[in-house]
Amino acid sequence: MAEHSQNPEGQENSPEPHLEPLRAVELRPEAAQREPEFGIPPEPDRTARGDTHQDTGGGIRGGIRGGVRGDLGRAPDRDIHRAPDRDAAAHSPHQDVRTAPRPGPPGEARRADHPPGFAVLATVALSLALHGLGVDWLSVPLLVLACALWLLLALTTAEHFVRHPWDGAFDTRPALTALAATALLVTRCSLQDWQAVAAVLLLEAVVLWLVLLPHLARGLPETALSGALATQGLALSAATLGGQTDSAWIRWPALALLCFGVLLHGYGLARAFDARRFTEGGGEQWLTVAVLAVAATTAAGLDALSGHVALRVLGEVLLGLAVASYVVLVCCEALWLRLHYDIGRWVTAFALAMTAAAAPATGAETLGRVLLWPAIAVWIAVAMGGVLSAARRPALWRGRMGMSGQHAP
Repeated sequence: MAEHSQNPEGQENSPEPHLEPLRAVELRPEAAQREPEFGIPPEPDRTARGDTHQDTGGGIRGGIRGGVRGDLGRAPDRDIHRAPDRDAAAHSPHQDVRTAPRPGPPGEARRADHPPGFAVLATVALSLALHGLGVDWLSVPLLVLACALWLLLALTTAEHFVRHPWDGAFDTRPALTALAATALLVTRCSLQDWQAVAAVLLLEAVVLWLVLLPHLARGLPETALSGALATQGLALSAATLGGQTDSAWIRWPALALLCFGVLLHGYGLARAFDARRFTEGGGEQWLTVAVLAVAATTAAGLDALSGHVALRVLGEVLLGLAVASYVVLVCCEALWLRLHYDIGRWVTAFALAMTAAAAPATGAETLGRVLLWPAIAVWIAVAMGGVLSAARRPALWRGRMGMSGQHAP
């Protein structure tokens, strides 16, 4: 047995002094009493919280291994799978629409909020503008295309909600966009004298609006602008179908929906206005122009149904606000050029086309003809950008358009 050296004070020295730090670590009774090593915080006491996972290793290795097992033993947190960087997550080809990052400021439109619904809205609005100006040879093919896109929207939306449970405001806004697309399609089908199709779609839109109303209320103010768009679209479809079928009684619920939509729009602007969207937005900043244009068209339809001068004035005021916002946003687009394709540009195409459709509906036919050309140009540019983007990166396109709740392959 080797002799142990004595220190001057009579205490025995270890023959292996280089192992003393490790023995000191191993002899410490509990992991909770360990001092931080290499910046790693001490592990909490598992026995105090009833965790059955024990640390079987000593020192740093045991602490890390036990901590990993403890995290895996607990129920996973939904938020740990969400990417912290919104832009990086939006461009990831494997981004799940269910785990996309939440918005920053309330009411901020996100790429995940732009399913095929806005493509349907832009196409139907352009068809409405062409029909209002008498260009039916182009309006009818666009209507057929919009119907095909709407069927795609209905299938993908149903698939998403069958696969995944409801997720509050994160799912409410895309659902409200789908509702607005359905309501606007009712308007165009009614003007094309497809009254049976329009009536069925209107009934579906009313049921969906009633189902979404509690979710809309709980998601405020984030859902205010999308809710205003859906409500105004429902009012427009009701007023149009009532005018085409001589159902004067429908003007009262349509008027109530119009007023409710205006209030929601004002509330959304007051609570969620962000001036940075004018310089940094990817196209979704045009949503307020679209809502104003839909409201102006609704007021014009109710004026034709009831002949009340107040509705005519209201329609003209709303159109004036839409055009003023239109001009401001065009100036911002010219000063801060954003020429790359973004899925949010479908909102821009929808706003331009809807303003062009609202002008002749309120009696400003010349203005409508002027606004029609940029609406056509932007719709073509956005459609070409979408097709090219889908051809280059189909998995990314599926994720951005919200066509599946699963990870892209």
